Amino acid sequence: MQDDASGWRIIDYELGKYRVKNHLPQEQTLHDIALDAAEYHPEYFGTYPVPLHTPRGYTTRHWTLANGIYWLETDLCEEVLAVCYPLWTAELSVAVERLGEQTEHDKAQGIHKTLGYIFFPAQISCIPIYELMQTRMEVWSGTVIDKPALMNAIWRDAPEYAVMMNRQEQTGMNDLSAMLLRDFDIAAGPRILPDRMIAISADTGVDYLLFRR
Repeated sequence: MQDDASGWRIIDYELGKYRVKNHLPQEQTLHDIALDAAEYHPEYFGTYPVPLHTPRGYTTRHWTLANGIYWLETDLCEEVLAVCYPLWTAELSVAVERLGEQTEHDKAQGIHKTLGYIFFPAQISCIPIYELMQTRMEVWSGTVIDKPALMNAIWRDAPEYAVMMNRQEQTGMNDLSAMLLRDFDIAAGPRILPDRMIAISADTGVDYLLFRR
């Protein structure tokens, strides 16, 4: 497995530049390679730009949760979570992805061609943030996101999602290793991780955005 921090994406990009300059066959466009690589090497490719236009108005202020993940305030006094193309296609479930809103331009041209952002209204942003947090737990928990408050918000705003995710954990659907073993007729009980359950914390509220406090 290639190490994300090893710099292989930069090498891939430079090789792609060589192919383009010398009119050699190239499987991916340089734009696609750079778009994927920017998450891991913003010092080389730059950070993902903050979207200026959203389905709920033009951006007036923004807060950075991570490279390519922004909390926006718009000129229509709405707040939305914006997630860039490489992240929402890789880290969000299809069900959550479908909750995202698109700009009229992306809908007309096809967002898989424009490689644009998808946006989540503040009222349902707890769901995509929960999924995005799974690979950012050490960075976000207690600094960017109050995890207990986030889980309380999910139970308040999307209880069906909380029930579904807890059922998946309890039945071992999140334990990929056990599922693979069962495919080979090897008996393996599911490994249930309590910290992956969406719990309710009675002594915590629902204000989970620490950067807004």
